[in-house]
Amino acid sequence: MSLPTARDVGAVRPTRATAAALILDADRTLAPGDTGRAVGAILGLNGCIRSVFEACGYTDRAFQAVAACWATAPEGDYLAAVAEVADRVALRPAWLTVLTGLTARCEVQVVTAGIPQVWRRALARHGLSGIPVVGGCRAGLDPYCVTPACKAAAVEQRQAQGAYVVAAGDSEIDLPMLTAADLPLFVADAKGSPRLLARLNEAPHTCHFVTDGRRFDGLPALTPAEVIGRLTREGARHAA
Repeated sequence: MSLPTARDVGAVRPTRATAAALILDADRTLAPGDTGRAVGAILGLNGCIRSVFEACGYTDRAFQAVAACWATAPEGDYLAAVAEVADRVALRPAWLTVLTGLTARCEVQVVTAGIPQVWRRALARHGLSGIPVVGGCRAGLDPYCVTPACKAAAVEQRQAQGAYVVAAGDSEIDLPMLTAADLPLFVADAKGSPRLLARLNEAPHTCHFVTDGRRFDGLPALTPAEVIGRLTREGARHAA
């Protein structure tokens, strides 16, 4: 079964009209770990998924093929693994500060190529169930899959409505949305996201969102309070 992309079915459209929006990746951005790999390890699917991306790169075709890999696991086993992993997710404290400070003031949306059920459950556990998650990766359960182009479309649709958009991500999959954003935020994974870091010249004005003690030469750093301030200030300016 081949899934359409979230862009094709219009799933990345704004949830409400606002003057500022924050679009977030999930795995390794909102929390340090990769929940997809954790679920894949439980189900024995990581080898299949890795071979698809090694053969096809991060193309629409690859994400659709990965959706078929996930569908080889029985739905009950899949959902049990999802729940097990979701209940271990701990959001980065820096993001908790931003999200609790912003949700009433601007649109916040998670757009993930990972497992949406993980992130809906994890956000609800942290008192953030009001944040919508656009995600899809399993044929037969999800109505679409999310690709890098879908992430960029989420940013561009909000900009088309006049919004100032901040986007945050940790990997090359996130580069299209970072390139499109008014303020791209680089979030380093445990290894420092070297492949994304090497290509940040394609996303001018990128800032490093500070989640730990690391700093990256050449990237201005923004704290949670500064991100809240930037969205609040720019939102007011765009609304005027």
